[in-house]
Amino acid sequence: MPALFIRGNDAVVINNSDGSDFHLTEHGSDWLWAAFSVFALSTLCSAGLSYTKPRAERLFYNITSLALLIMSVSYFTTAANLGWAPVQAEFNHVTVADQATEPGFRQVFYVRFIGWFLAFPLVIINYATLFSLDWSNVFFTIATQWMTVLGLLIGSVIQSTYKWGYFTFATVGFFLEAVQLLWFFRRSAIETDFAKAGCVVTSLATLLLMLYPIAWALSYGGNVIQPDSEAVFFGVLDICFFVILGAVFLYFANGIDFTAHGIATLGRPVLHRSSYVRPGAATVSAPATKEAALDNRHSGETAADPHQAV
Repeated sequence: MPALFIRGNDAVVINNSDGSDFHLTEHGSDWLWAAFSVFALSTLCSAGLSYTKPRAERLFYNITSLALLIMSVSYFTTAANLGWAPVQAEFNHVTVADQATEPGFRQVFYVRFIGWFLAFPLVIINYATLFSLDWSNVFFTIATQWMTVLGLLIGSVIQSTYKWGYFTFATVGFFLEAVQLLWFFRRSAIETDFAKAGCVVTSLATLLLMLYPIAWALSYGGNVIQPDSEAVFFGVLDICFFVILGAVFLYFANGIDFTAHGIATLGRPVLHRSSYVRPGAATVSAPATKEAALDNRHSGETAADPHQAV
């Protein structure tokens, strides 16, 4: 009877970690594949649910689906042990037996930061749309989120103690974003009769965002935890923020009156002609300008009396 061979997870073998002392193992990759499956399934669920809504009421589902899709790509890449660069750690808090240098070189998954840079603003846009926030605060909140992500990314690829300067910039960005979420977003939610949604969503979002710099300090900053533990820490945070909190947000946004909130107009085509009339709609023509109206009136008078003397 022929033996049965079960192919395991060989991502860390095919895409090896040469050049790094502290790197992802098969166990860490297994967890990342599980997280990828959660994001991929959530993407399909969100996209599928959007088709149960009228076309003009799919905005929140479409934005959520796009954010989940971006995170799916990010986790597929990290699970495959790709999208990283070796950076010498500042501290030697964790060690391995075959370490060539002290401190050793650690895997830095830059693809993780790319995913955050693209996905976090989409979530902010969802919140701002539901809570009817003004554009200036929306742009400022997205900018502070980018400041946090870029600060952590730049700090991750720096070996010297100067990395903590960028960590400080990232922390300042988080505090500015927290003020936006807990004050301006929540106040706007109360003014638009979404007090409960605003309180729950902004509080949970702020709590989770606060944990990202802490996870960075324990991994890329202080080199306190191994890459496998780092993968679990960031993975739990991402699933809680994008999947669980995303589902909570869609629960609050489900069934709202888009017309009453001025969102229904987003269903119209982006590129459309002003003269286009849908089949069955009444056709009403009107001159675009006052001069055009006068020209039409004069031409009508001339056509009405063709024998008028010159």
